[in-house]
Amino acid sequence: MSRTKETARTKKTITSKKSKKASKGSDAASGVKTAQRRWRPGTVALREIRQFQRSTDLLLQKAPFQRLVREVSGAQKEGLRFQSSAILAAQEATESYIVSLLADTNRACIHSGRVTIQPKDIHLALCLRGERA
Repeated sequence: MSRTKETARTKKTITSKKSKKASKGSDAASGVKTAQRRWRPGTVALREIRQFQRSTDLLLQKAPFQRLVREVSGAQKEGLRFQSSAILAAQEATESYIVSLLADTNRACIHSGRVTIQPKDIHLALCLRGERA
């Protein structure tokens, strides 16, 4: 095998942004599939938690909550009617209660050295609040 002299490598020319966009479009048209971004486990969950903590929107949908209120109240007394603002106030109070209960449950879970909440954590949070004996 004989040795040959290597030629100097030339730098790749910088292409314009327009030609890069055109080449990306041609890849999609030719059927070449690029890999999507894969986030580590828990990253998306933490991002969603921060997003929900920043927002003031209702988390439960209005129509299913309204049906639940009407079903529960219908079991007590027939023919009750509700103003839309009354159902909205009940939904705000319900969501606030659930969020605070789950926060207490999470504290109990972390105190026991776990990261996943269990029914016994909810029972403990309710007992400490005095809502369940």
